[in-house]
Amino acid sequence: MDTICLPVRYDKLTETDVQTHLRHIASNLQPRHPVELLLAEANTVIPVVKHIYRTKPSTLDVWIRSGSIGRDRLTNLRELLLAEGYELKIYFTSKRRLLRRLVVRLPVDGTVPITGLNLLKSISSVLDISWPSTMAIGYPLGCEAPGLPGTLTFRQPFRNAGYHMGYAVGRLVKKVIP
Repeated sequence: MDTICLPVRYDKLTETDVQTHLRHIASNLQPRHPVELLLAEANTVIPVVKHIYRTKPSTLDVWIRSGSIGRDRLTNLRELLLAEGYELKIYFTSKRRLLRRLVVRLPVDGTVPITGLNLLKSISSVLDISWPSTMAIGYPLGCEAPGLPGTLTFRQPFRNAGYHMGYAVGRLVKKVIP
C-alpha cells in the first residue's frame, strides 16, 4: 500500500479541484520537486515532477511504477497510453529486462489540466476503479497556496522531523554553495 510521504496534503478533491491543482503544479512548482497524487480507492501514489529544459519545452513527468500498480497492469497501461498518443519513457529492470516504470511527459502549456485528468482517467480504467474517484495531493513544504481547493492538512511535526531536517539542511547548502 502506498501513502503520501510529503508533509502538505490536500484531501477530498473533485475533478475540477484536480484540474486546479494541475494548473498550480504546472505554473508554480519548482523544477525537480515532487508532488504526489493519491488515488485513494486503489491506494496508488503517482509522483509528478516538473522539468525545465533549455532547448525543448518544459514538461510535467508523471511516474507510474510497477511496485504501485503491478507489472501486468503497467503493461496494459503502456499499451493504452501508446494508443492514446502520450509521450512515454519506458524503464526496464537491469537483469531480466522486465517493465519497471513508465514516465508520461505532459508538456507544460494550457492543456495540462485536461491531459493530466485524461491520464488519471486512463490509469483508473486500468486499475478497475470507478471515475471520478477520491483523490488527494501531497506537496513539499512551501509549495502550498492558500487559494487551492480541498482540505489542507499537515503531517504531525514529530512524525515528520526527518523531512523538516533534510529540507532545512538542503536550503542551507543551497545558500552556502550557489
